[in-house]
Amino acid sequence: MIPVMQSDITFKTGDCFSACIASILEVPLEKIPNFHFPKGSDFEDNVQEWCKTQSFALVSISNIEDDLLADCWIIATGKSPRGDEDWHRHAVVWRNGKVVHDPNPDRVGLEGEPETWSIFVQKDMKGGLR
Repeated sequence: MIPVMQSDITFKTGDCFSACIASILEVPLEKIPNFHFPKGSDFEDNVQEWCKTQSFALVSISNIEDDLLADCWIIATGKSPRGDEDWHRHAVVWRNGKVVHDPNPDRVGLEGEPETWSIFVQKDMKGGLR
């Protein structure tokens, strides 16, 4: 894992999730799309469509014991400590029960425990990222 910082820190279009993917895959942020675009599209659908082009499957889990995924690089998502609204979410890189990289420049992490853990499963990685 090579830490990559997010380039957009706004709540509605921030690219923290993309920066977490880039960090785990050890690629520049420019190789990962901002899944909030095109505007009006569904974030999760956009992530899954991109994953298909990269021979990944993304599995998201909302209830898991930390030791089950020991030594795995995970994207943990939860409430952002920077927003007043309940819908403000943030993503960080998680490993062995703790935040190991927060792509936001303030590096505060999440407010409380993660709500979702996202794990990339490699299907068939012929030729690297496309």
